[in-house]
Amino acid sequence: MQSSHSNAQAVQLFSDEECDRIVSLAQRVPASSAASPGAGRIRRLTQRLCKVTHFPQDADNKWIYDRLRDKAMELNDEVWKFELDSVETLQFVSYGFLNHFARHMDSGVPKFSQRKLTVSVQLSRSSDYGGGSLYVWSRNKDRTAPRTRGAAMFFPSHLWHRANPILWGRRLALVGWLKGKHALR
Repeated sequence: MQSSHSNAQAVQLFSDEECDRIVSLAQRVPASSAASPGAGRIRRLTQRLCKVTHFPQDADNKWIYDRLRDKAMELNDEVWKFELDSVETLQFVSYGFLNHFARHMDSGVPKFSQRKLTVSVQLSRSSDYGGGSLYVWSRNKDRTAPRTRGAAMFFPSHLWHRANPILWGRRLALVGWLKGKHALR
């Protein structure tokens, strides 16, 4: 599966078995409540509510980083042509009942100005939860990310996107960013 809509690109990246392996690896690392940069407690609750595990780039996880990086570089060569040089530490994200991430961009503030591409990988089966869809705005059109397990949505980090509230069940995702030394190149 590969489909595109403006600047958002969806591809099948991992198999069911690989998704199981990623979830198992992520569950070895303690999760914490997600934070939004510069936000107070009330803003954090309305902006981003979920659990996050920072997924280290180590020997056990190298294959995941390699697969994400290789596909991102391939798509980047075809579509965006950004100057990319590294992958930021991945996040394993768990969204439970009413968890969400309001409309936001992954770049723009100085701390994240080198982020150029965002990737979100669906690790749950679509039948594991209700609600919780990932939307990406591109050229004033929204795009729902595929809910197929193992599917990845790649898009420029400066595009607005959101994860809608979970109505039941749990959504698991792997989120990452590809960076370059110079912003917007």
